Amino acid sequence: MARIVVYDSPEALLSAFIDSEEQALLDQVQGDVFPLEHYSIRKLLPKAHRYLSREDAVRCYCHWLRVTTSIPLLPDGEFPCLIEAYERFLTLDEYVSEYKRSYYLFCFGYGRDVSLTSGKTTNMAQVKDYRKVMEHPFKYTSLPGQRAKVQGFKQFTPYAERIYEILPFCRDDMLAYWGLLLIVLLSPSTQNRMLDDFFNGKWALGADEYTRLQQTVEAILPFCESDEHRFADLLARLA
Repeated sequence: MARIVVYDSPEALLSAFIDSEEQALLDQVQGDVFPLEHYSIRKLLPKAHRYLSREDAVRCYCHWLRVTTSIPLLPDGEFPCLIEAYERFLTLDEYVSEYKRSYYLFCFGYGRDVSLTSGKTTNMAQVKDYRKVMEHPFKYTSLPGQRAKVQGFKQFTPYAERIYEILPFCRDDMLAYWGLLLIVLLSPSTQNRMLDDFFNGKWALGADEYTRLQQTVEAILPFCESDEHRFADLLARLA
């Protein structure tokens, strides 16, 4: 049974989280503070800079990026510390899922060996906007649920160019990939390129994925603004 520890201050809890994850990195195991205290830690992160030194705040943000797929919503003044934390995260020799890699790539604009042509993120306001985009697909518990609410994805078409760049990196999470694909196909600016990718075989699709693509195209057709005939052609090929 896990030992229950009562922390007498925010600083004590955040420091315990940092120390636990530092040791976990060395031992290549999961830290023992985060599983029990993640809700409390999440609530404290926006104020962590009040309780910790700058260095410890950076370490705290870095470990949060490690153990979650989430970017803390910090005050604007903490953005440089968040970037420093992310760059430390990128140097760690740990397994990172493709979706997690794509999430951070989209939100920060660069990764260990890739930079988005749409540019690096420069402030917390952008981080907050990008988080909303990446988290929207998970408002639904199934792909049919996403397809039934295509209109709800249209609000994110201004981000379609950036999404198009990271799509190849997030195919290991179905909700993320197919939800983001809806946005790319809804945007006239990326619609043609995505359709060309499918027509030209750039994306290798299995039988199940062909079926999902067919269902996605059928859901999008009523909302097409430009190349409805090309969607219809793709649908005919998939039939």
